[in-house]
Amino acid sequence: MVQLSQLRVLIVDDHSLTRNLVRAIIRHYGLNSTTAEGGRAALQKLNEAEIHLIICDWMMPDMEGIEVLRRLRQDARYQHIPFILLTAETSVDKVHEALEEGATDYIIKPFSAATIGEKLKAILRKIYPEAARSLAD
Repeated sequence: MVQLSQLRVLIVDDHSLTRNLVRAIIRHYGLNSTTAEGGRAALQKLNEAEIHLIICDWMMPDMEGIEVLRRLRQDARYQHIPFILLTAETSVDKVHEALEEGATDYIIKPFSAATIGEKLKAILRKIYPEAARSLAD
């Protein structure tokens, strides 16, 4: 049985404040995390450690989050990893684009800890139901 503490979330954002905030929220729910400041660094992190979920900013200078998502969905090793896009984009077209490319979910900035928690719990309950039983509220 997988424990929450065994699950690792990759947080990708070019702003350290956002990375640290999301990391604190993830920690509250009992999960481990690692961070990357951009898309290229995120792809490298995937080669270094097992990742169970990705929360990735859309707009980053080196590689947009949607491109990171496309690359992951084209690679059989990473196709199964749940992927949440963080975006300031509120356009319905952008949201549809993300979902069509294989995003599991999206979160519109600015976000609250409760929003991240709800999305996180929903995904974990679906993919890791045994581990999710011990989720903090």
